[in-house]
Amino acid sequence: LLKQRLDMRSLIHITCRDRNLIGLQSHLMGLDTLGLSDVLAITGDPSKIGDFPGATSVYDLTSFDLISLIKQFNEGLSYSGKPLGKKTNFSVAAAFNPNVRHIDKAVKRLEKKIACGADYFISQPVYSEEQLIKIHEETRHLETPIYIGVMPLTSSRNAEFIHNEIPGIKLPDSIREKMALAGNDKQKQAEEGLAIARSLLDAACDLFNGIYLITPFLRSDLTAELTAYIIRKKRRRQMSNINDQLKKKILVLDGAMGTMIQDAGLSAADFGGEAYEGCNEFLSITAPHVIQGIHEAYLEAKADIIETNTFGATRLVLDEYDLGHRAYEVNLASVKLAKAAAEKFSTPKWPRFVAGAMGPTTKTLSVTGGTTFDELIDNYEEQARALITGGADLLLLETSQDMLNVKAGFIG
Repeated sequence: LLKQRLDMRSLIHITCRDRNLIGLQSHLMGLDTLGLSDVLAITGDPSKIGDFPGATSVYDLTSFDLISLIKQFNEGLSYSGKPLGKKTNFSVAAAFNPNVRHIDKAVKRLEKKIACGADYFISQPVYSEEQLIKIHEETRHLETPIYIGVMPLTSSRNAEFIHNEIPGIKLPDSIREKMALAGNDKQKQAEEGLAIARSLLDAACDLFNGIYLITPFLRSDLTAELTAYIIRKKRRRQMSNINDQLKKKILVLDGAMGTMIQDAGLSAADFGGEAYEGCNEFLSITAPHVIQGIHEAYLEAKADIIETNTFGATRLVLDEYDLGHRAYEVNLASVKLAKAAAEKFSTPKWPRFVAGAMGPTTKTLSVTGGTTFDELIDNYEEQARALITGGADLLLLETSQDMLNVKAGFIG
């Protein structure tokens, strides 16, 4: 449902504990059939750790074996070496426990998992900035990305439970003291837990490839707050980078998207059928390679900023093709294509940027009408949310002749 409705990738956890070899292979084939390609391969805690008396663990494979098996599926081969009939396309995450006495031994396990085919690592939660620095020093020789786990604390009781009951995790005394000082006030406890998490995020973002946010006790509100914090932090950095470049030179935007699409000689099939022919924005879904190629052509021509294929991607305009309900999806897909192209051409000395294009729609409030000011604000807000979520470095309200439309876009 997440994939279909929000175009959001899910990370599926697969343990060696719960299925035998036959079951694991069947599970992997089922995931591939559903189009779910992101998996985390882990051993899994013994079944005696939990609330299921009498349950037994399987462990036909180790986590190393499971990673190798998944990579073998990507080659189109089963565990026995027989052809599967197709190749899967799994991206394999592996677990990293940095909360151990001898971290050098943990790093050796990482190296072994890399040899088995691990694409990246996500760690157990870390609660010490000093520990983050130590982890970075011990893993800096690895090229495989590491995403540091951050799980906000919810109370002093929660902190003590993690410290005393969860194997492999110890909290610094200073953190436990801060949570204790919050007392029994739930609001203060949550605020202190978030403050600690933000401090850890600041340190981790400077040292590692990314963050793995872990939701405690179904408190999705805490995860949402930290996600918003990371996005704000990322936006400040992006704007800082753009401003730094503007101090050095004039930044050049790309050219028109529409004329490049016309020159591509596309058929109705490329647009997804005759009903959608002419809806250039829908090509980000139906023919992404075409849009990607246009972006890369402009970057090869030395553009500093490329615009997303979203000039007419508001719900209002897409409704003319009965695609209004897919407005968020279209904008998100478009900005992801532009970001991928920009990242491909970016270098530390010459970063490239993505502008989220927001056109005037097909209505002019002051002349033709056809919509209301509030409806236009809602349309622009939906578009802006998708563009920002997808990583646009800036938003570009363009080619509008009606200042009321511009005002609605600015508010939205």
